[in-house]
Order: sequence, then C-alpha cells, then structure tokens
Amino acid sequence: MPMRREKEKLFELAREGRLPEGFRGWTIAWSGHSELPDYKRWPAVGAGWSVAHEAARAGKLPSGFDMWELETGSGRTVRHAVAEGGSLPGGYACWERRNRTGWTMYHSAAAGGCLPAGFDRWDLADSYGRTVAHAAARSGRLPEGFSGWELSDNDGLTVCHLAAGSGCLPDGFDRWDLADNDGWTVAHAAAQAGRLPEGFDGWELADKDGFSVWHCAAFGGCLPAGFDRWELADANGRTVAHSAAEAGLLPAGLDLYRLSDRDGRTVAHMAAESGALPKGFSLWDMADSEGLTVWHSAARGGCLPAGFDGWETADSMGRTVAHAAAEAGRLPEGFHRWKLADESGRTVAHEAAETGCLPAWLDLWRTEDDDGWTVAHAAASEGRLPEGFALWDLTDSDGITVAHAAAWAGFLPDGFGMWDMRDGEGWTVAHAASSGWCLPSGFGGWDLTGPEGQTVAHGAAYVGCLPLGFRLWRLADGEGWTVAHEAAKAGRLPADVELWDLADRDGTTVLHAAAWGGRIPNGVWDWLAADRDGLTLYHYAGRGGSLPDGFDRWELADSEGNTVAHEAASAGRLPGGFARWELANAKGFTVAHCAAASGILPGGFDRWELADAKGNTVAHEAARWRTLPEGFKRWELLDGEGRTVARVAAEAGGLPEGMSRPEMSDRFGGTIANVASYHGYRFRRPAIRLVVGGHGHTWTFPVGWPTRSARLSGLPGRWGAASGAVGPRSVCGWGISVRSGDCRNRCAVLGDVRDLKTSGERDNLTRYQESIIWSAPRPSKIPCRWSHTDNAGRTNAGPTTLWRQDRADNSGRWAGRTLQGWQPRTDRQRRYLCLSAQGHGRRSWRQKTR
Repeated sequence: MPMRREKEKLFELAREGRLPEGFRGWTIAWSGHSELPDYKRWPAVGAGWSVAHEAARAGKLPSGFDMWELETGSGRTVRHAVAEGGSLPGGYACWERRNRTGWTMYHSAAAGGCLPAGFDRWDLADSYGRTVAHAAARSGRLPEGFSGWELSDNDGLTVCHLAAGSGCLPDGFDRWDLADNDGWTVAHAAAQAGRLPEGFDGWELADKDGFSVWHCAAFGGCLPAGFDRWELADANGRTVAHSAAEAGLLPAGLDLYRLSDRDGRTVAHMAAESGALPKGFSLWDMADSEGLTVWHSAARGGCLPAGFDGWETADSMGRTVAHAAAEAGRLPEGFHRWKLADESGRTVAHEAAETGCLPAWLDLWRTEDDDGWTVAHAAASEGRLPEGFALWDLTDSDGITVAHAAAWAGFLPDGFGMWDMRDGEGWTVAHAASSGWCLPSGFGGWDLTGPEGQTVAHGAAYVGCLPLGFRLWRLADGEGWTVAHEAAKAGRLPADVELWDLADRDGTTVLHAAAWGGRIPNGVWDWLAADRDGLTLYHYAGRGGSLPDGFDRWELADSEGNTVAHEAASAGRLPGGFARWELANAKGFTVAHCAAASGILPGGFDRWELADAKGNTVAHEAARWRTLPEGFKRWELLDGEGRTVARVAAEAGGLPEGMSRPEMSDRFGGTIANVASYHGYRFRRPAIRLVVGGHGHTWTFPVGWPTRSARLSGLPGRWGAASGAVGPRSVCGWGISVRSGDCRNRCAVLGDVRDLKTSGERDNLTRYQESIIWSAPRPSKIPCRWSHTDNAGRTNAGPTTLWRQDRADNSGRWAGRTLQGWQPRTDRQRRYLCLSAQGHGRRSWRQKTR
C-alpha cells in the first residue's frame, strides 16, 4: 500500500484516466476522509474509497473492468461511484440496491444527474431519511416543475435547505422560515452560501441557539449595504462580527476586535485565524477562557508579525504558539525549538511530524510525550514517514508500534512484511491494516488471531475489505463467532455463501446475525428459530430494524422475559403509534425504560412512574440518560432507594437551566444545587456524538471532563475545519475536550467521522463548517458516561464509567476490551476505537434490558 504521497498521485492518475495499461491496484483505498463530511451525515469520500471508485466517478474506468461490487466502508459500490459521476449506462436495472445506510442507486444517480427518464420516486429515502430529492437538490439537479420542496430527512432538513445552498430554488420562493429540528431555516442555508435574493427581509430569523440569518450572511458575504449591527449575539455570545471575522470578511476600519463570546473568544482571535488582521494590530495578548491568545490564532492563520520570537507563549494547557504554528504547517524556516512541550509532553516535533513540516534531516523519531507516543508514531499516523524508514517496532507505553499507527491510518509502504507484530493488547499489525484498508492483494494471514481469538478476517469482514472470492467463512474466534457471522451482520455476505444455519457457541446463527444487521435474506423460513438464550429471529430483527411488515407479536419473550419490543426499543426502532409500554422482562424492566434510555419516548408520554423490580422508574431512567423532555415537572418522584429524579438528573448533568427547585433534597441528603455543583453542573450541558464513518458507529459522550488531561494526537484522518486549519486536540481523561468558541481550531475528526455535533447547546459554527465542528462550555468534573450506536440504530447503553474500565462492544456486552482508546491513563489506543469494536458485538445485549 503506497504512502500518502504515492497514494495521492495514484488517485490523481485515476481521475485523469492516466493509469498504466494493465493496472491491478484498483482496491487501494483511503482509510479516512479525503474530503470533509457534509452537514447532516451526507455521504463523503471515506474509508475504503478506492482507486476504482475514483476512476469510476471520473468516468475513466477501462473497458473490461469487472470489479463493480467493490465497496467502501458504508457499502458504496463502484457502480454508485459511476452514477455519482453521471455516466451510468443505459439499461441499468438494479436501481433500488441499497448500501449499508440505505442509500440507493437512485440517490447516486440523482447526485450525478443520470436518473432514468420519467423518474418520479423523489421521496425514496435511506435510513437517515435522505430522499432522492435531497441528493438531486444538493448537486443542483432538480428538474423543472419539481414540487416536493418540503420533503425532509430525519433531522427535519428539507429539500429546500439543500436547494438554497446549491442555488436551485425556484424563482419566487418565499418559504424562507422553513426550519429543521434545530431551527435552522432555509434562509440560514442560503445566507451561508451567499445566495440570498435581493429584497430579502427575514434577517431576524434565528435557530434555537439564537444564531440568526445575519450571522450566516456575515460568513457568506451577503450582508446588505450599510449593515451596522455587528454586536448582535446569539445565545453563546457569538456576534455577527465573529462570523465575518471567521470568514475574513470583517470590513476594514471597524474597531470590534475586543468583542468576545461567552468563552472569551474574541473577534481578534477569529480574524487572526483567517489571516485577516489589519496592519498595526497590537492586541496580541488577549486570551480566551482557556488561555489561548491571539498569537496562537495568528500562528495558525499565518499572520504573525515579522520577527516574532515569542514561540514559547503558552495557553492553560501548555500549548505554545509554536505548537499552533506546527499544527497548521506554518513554522518558519530556521525554526529550532522542536522540543518545546505542552503539559502532556507533546512536543512541537510531534505536531510538525503530523503536518509534514518537520525537516527530514532531523533525527527526532524517538522523542516521546508522557505516554511514550513518539514523533515516529505521529508521522506514521498521517503517512509522513520518509522512504526507507526502519523503526517499525518502536513502541509507546501501551505497546503500540509505529507499524500499528501506520497500518490503522492506511499508510503502510509496499513490501511491508511484519504482519504478526503485536501491540500490548495482542492486536497484530494485520488487524490494524484490515481496519486501515491497507492489506496488500494476495495477503494470506487471514487466520492471524488477536485477543480472544478474533482473526484478521473478522476485522476485514466488518469493514468490508475482504477480497473478492474470499472463502474462509468458517474461521471462528474463541467463542465460535465466524467470519460469516461478521459479514452477515455487516450485510456483506455474498449471495452464493449459504451458511445461514452456522452457529456459534451461544447458538447464534448466521441468519440471526443478518437479522441483527438489518439484512434478512429473501425466503426466511423460521422466524421462531432461537439461540440458547431464547432470542428468536424476531428479537434479532427487532434490534436490527428488519421485522416483517405488519409485525404484531411484541410480547414474544426470551428466557429472561425480554420481548421483541424491548429489543426494538433499545435500538430506537419502535414503530410510530406503539403503545405497549408496560411490557416487562423478568426483572420488571419495561419497554418504556428501554425507550427512555434510547430517547425515543413519544411526546405526551405520561407514565413516568412505571417502575422495575428495584423501583427504578421510567423518569429515573430518562434522567440517567438525559432524555427527559423539556417541561418535565415530576422531579420529586422517588425510586426504590429514595432518590429523586432531580438527583439522578443532577448526577448525570441533565438538569435544565432555570430549574425552580434547586433546594430540593432526598433521603441521601444535600440539595439538588449541591449535587449539581459537586458534579460541575449548574444547568444542562450538551452531549457529544461522534459517528465513525465507514463503520457507522456512534459514540455519545456527555460533556464533562476531569481536570487531568492528555493530548489526543496522531489520529488518522484530518483534524481541522473546512478552511483547512488544524488545531489542538486533547482528550481529558474520560472524554474529548474541545475549547469553547475556538471551533475552527478545536474540532475533532476521529478516523472517518461522519458527524460530530452537540445536543442541548448546539455550536453555531456547525452550520457553515459542515457538521464536524463544535464547542462546549467550560470543562467540568464529572465522570463520562457513554453509549454506542451503529449505523443501523443499534444502541448499547447502561451507565458505565470509563475509569472503571468497563467497556461495551457493539452489542452492549461489557467486554473489557472494546473502547480501548478512552482509558484514563492514556489516549494512545484511540486508533483502535473501531478496530477493537469491530466484529465482537456478538450475542448478549442483556445489560441494556437488565
């Protein structure tokens, strides 16, 4: 597998149709995004996007090409890429074939402008509710006379929103106030793209955070002449001047540089970052609430004054101006302060190695941070190692080698042969390479095993990089879970592989796995076929969202009383109108409890006192998972141990701002205000959701970090905003920390993250930084609870505190080995966030339904 430079050249040749005759490297693929993901989970180039896909989208595939079924991590085939390029040949028949997210060939053809004549199924939607009309609107290809403007996806984003951004709204359009679920209007979308019409008068329209059309227009450069309301601020204190400065469009002569948002981020910070500070600017020492100065921002924006020598100026985490410049690849010639380190020991050399501005002649590869992560690891994770590099076995404090770092990121060189080298957890380089899409053609080590017997083939089946013609489907791990199980669960088992009855040690068949993944094959013959715990195919299908139409046997229970309704509710897949909330398992845990934990209780639900055998009510469960509805009033409801709902909400950080009874107490003593203060909360904080792209996994972290911090570095993929700015990353013990307000430089893209946003207090920059940018209130001191959801909506939950090293895999089973990247001592195993979860979400999701 070529390193980054060679790979970029290869993709360029594919786009231009200049690949050599007889080329055979069609499966060479990116491990992460080569493009930033779009707002609202829109498909982008991600894991597994291969040379074949690139050539197909450009219409440059050679005659005789026969690898049409080659897939990306999300299931986009080469045929999808051909359609996106607008060159799908006539006579094509498999229009409704879906990828893993339900995206059809119609969607791809709409994006490419090659829908069949007479097409009228504009409302055909994928699993996120994105219709064919959305795809066409985004690319500006809606036909004349189109009328389905109000079609919306699951987030309320309409066709109008996308058409406003691409400039294909019809003349006379007047529904500017049409809003999505977050209050983001069509006017916001048009203003962001600089496409508001003359005479527009809806400037005061604002989303739920008070972010107005004025703010978007400032960023899009379409403010009306004579505008003078630069100090207009949203709920987070971000002014219109901030937006204009962010885009480098703040008019000259305005003295607004001291204006700051709630987190101390000034207009000067934003202007410096965009490289738009005026000559003679002198307010360099202004700092935000985290100590980040204008010097830091100017270092990233490339507008430091000539002769600057204050490289050691540091923020509150010890991040110097030199770190900021290195992260942006803007260190000057002759720079020599390579070993300047922040609080976690991460040096300027680490940052420079990732961005490619570390001089090749410097021998700093062994330089370590506090966790033993070397400069070589940092360079390997971004494909920046020089030719002839030989220190592949160099390890950090967790035993992760440089080879593992390069493999996960997809940047192992041609001829690499140390596939069986293991890290501290027992994962081989081959396992990491299977997740990084960089196993070479002809690889033969599919039976190499990792922890608990997971083979390389299991990982490859999970992400979809098994070679065509693979036949070792019966390879099993220590619990009998085979490669066929993994492929079926991911929807990647070839049609000619008929191993549906193959079972693991718990009696889970390949058919069960397919149902769990939402991929029931045609001709299913026995819906009541059960595993050894009594979980039928209906249970698995309920969890996977593949129940047959008209299903009504919600009370069907397994050996512990968990019904099909429990499984569907746990995965957020109950149908509209469901009303059998009182169905309970052997421990009294009801369907309503599961739905409360998943956040899918309907509006108007009023059975909050429904309790399980231990007295835990639905209200307590919702408070624990911060899914209580706005306006909830029953704060004094007690559980079996005497805890009020208010106490549970305070402990979880979910008390609403302005709660009227902060003096309330229960039998455990202490007021709610004291409990909230102890945990660092005085009002509701946002939760962070990361959707890992090709693998489709969502990790939800409530905001709240302990004080101990470690640097999060060397992640595969790009860190930075749409502008290309790259900023500091940090992990603070049990969760991700991104400094408030500094959104462009504090954004997190983990591997191939599809979506990163907040709930409860949405970051306004998300609007025009394409969904990967967020900010949060000041860090607090609560333990981080998390849940995990894959792209089929399957969720494992159950409060687990990461410092106890309780871990859950993608079934909800506490496995002690899945979320290896988020341990309190180190963040160095973060690149195994997907690798460790892959393929090991087998049978038991008992902890969810207790």
